[in-house]
Amino acid sequence: MLKRQIAAVAFPLIGLLMCSSLGCNAMLNGWLDPSQVGRFRGPAVTQELRRSISIADEPELYLQGGEPTPDDLVVPATDYVLQAADFVDLNVYELMFPGQPWYQTRQISNGGFITIPQVKDRIRAAGLTALELEEHLKQILIEQQILTQPEVAVLVREARGRTYNILGAVRVPRSEVIPRPDYRLIDALAAAGGVTVQDSFNVREPTIKTVYVFRSEPEIKPEPPVPAPRSEPQPPPAFSSVAQTQPEAPTGHWVWVNGEWKFVASAPAATLPAESATAPAVESPLEREPRMEPEAELPLTPEEEIWERLVAQMPSQRVLAIPLERLQEGDPRYNVVIRDKDTIWVPAPLVGEYYVMGNIYRPGVYGLNGRDVSLRQAIAAAGGLSPLADPTRLELIRRIGPDQEQIVQVNLDRIFAGMEQDVFLKPDDIINVGTNPVMPFLAVLRNAFRATYGFGFIYDRNFADIDSFEGQTNPTDRRRSEQRTRFGFGL
Repeated sequence: MLKRQIAAVAFPLIGLLMCSSLGCNAMLNGWLDPSQVGRFRGPAVTQELRRSISIADEPELYLQGGEPTPDDLVVPATDYVLQAADFVDLNVYELMFPGQPWYQTRQISNGGFITIPQVKDRIRAAGLTALELEEHLKQILIEQQILTQPEVAVLVREARGRTYNILGAVRVPRSEVIPRPDYRLIDALAAAGGVTVQDSFNVREPTIKTVYVFRSEPEIKPEPPVPAPRSEPQPPPAFSSVAQTQPEAPTGHWVWVNGEWKFVASAPAATLPAESATAPAVESPLEREPRMEPEAELPLTPEEEIWERLVAQMPSQRVLAIPLERLQEGDPRYNVVIRDKDTIWVPAPLVGEYYVMGNIYRPGVYGLNGRDVSLRQAIAAAGGLSPLADPTRLELIRRIGPDQEQIVQVNLDRIFAGMEQDVFLKPDDIINVGTNPVMPFLAVLRNAFRATYGFGFIYDRNFADIDSFEGQTNPTDRRRSEQRTRFGFGL
């Protein structure tokens, strides 16, 4: 009997020691209850949240954009350079009839040319500003003896070559012409219908935190080096003069004496005889290190050469990360000027469901609803861990491809204790909270103790026949009654 009692107490205690040795920090948060997870001791901890759980789990596209610079807020002061597909208004006085102006609207061709009456050849317009095109037209009219004193006016009606693209979670994604030089980011978002999402989940106001602007940087050509001015060559200084101008550094060492460092000079070296002092110094040849031959690079295949050439021709890009909330609040630092060939991308939030199962209070299906939900938030939304849950045994099942999934073991106890990083969930994630054979015994052990304050009465049904307040039948009479029923007589 004593052995059974010792075994009944020793088995849960051994399980408690095993759980503590495995790093179950939650055992110190409650009475033999590992499901009480959290960090209730120690200083504050700041950690980053992960978006991937392994190498095979590729993270979503989260760009590391930079902050806008003051140059991104300045309206360009340079004149617009005409490009193909632009519309220009041409006004030439007395081109067709004396005393009457000739007015026409021309579109620059894909090759960059325009045509006007009386001029024989096509006129190059792409690559010139409006003022440069006026001077060019005047020169042509004079050279071809059409007008002696031409009066020409050129006005840019529609700069179709100066465009921007807006993509992502906007109502009207499109490519649009920049209407004016001071066209800014808030104007582009308003022209696209605002930030919104239209899908089957009926999410109209998702949580979008950042808007990205991809901007092409102009290619900066290195300036040629400026040759140094020529000067008369000077003879190198004599060795003896250099030796005399450079003071000799004292030789010695430092020692620690009476709580402070002191420098102890060493004895001076013996001087050489006069004959050796006047002898010419012979420089010893410098020992050169062996030259390492560069490793021969492997030749590129024709396909790799094509890709290398295409990548080299692509202009360099810069990514601006604009906080959407600050922009909508009117912060002028983030309302950048839209420039030619800019691409505005509003990333759509993750919308879908994740699943919670196992030893949890409210297992089921939960929605992401366009917000970043971490593993801790998912456990809290499901009501927390059940009494039989083991926080050190949790598995996260995630799809890593069209027909592949990965199962990763996660220590939820260390995440709640601030010892490991939390992870963001993705659509179709499955959270399975496990248990172990020790948890039922711990649940029985922590529920086996009762504390009663004041006066109380406990009635146990296990001894109802003896403790009942009703009349009891004498065992002898009951035995005789049973014998009469079976044999017809009783002793």
